[in-house]
Amino acid sequence: MFFLTLIPSLGIFFENKSRVMDYFIFSIPRAIEGIFDMSNKLGFPVKIDEILNFLFAFFMGLTLVAYKNYPEAIPKSYSKFIKMIYG
Repeated sequence: MFFLTLIPSLGIFFENKSRVMDYFIFSIPRAIEGIFDMSNKLGFPVKIDEILNFLFAFFMGLTLVAYKNYPEAIPKSYSKFIKMIYG
């Protein structure tokens, strides 16, 4: 059952090179959420307070790194929004 949370993330290896960053941004958070949910169901609760705030901050940082280093990988509507907020 644990590996079922990781299977959707394996699609990153089969995606077109131009869409890898998009796929990464949208699938990895779901895989991490699945790992946390599975660990809670198995009786190993994750002891991080405010886990959703941590995940949001982590992936917002990841998005900004992608915006800086791979601007062509981020859709235009997202990059306009990020540019409005962060300049």
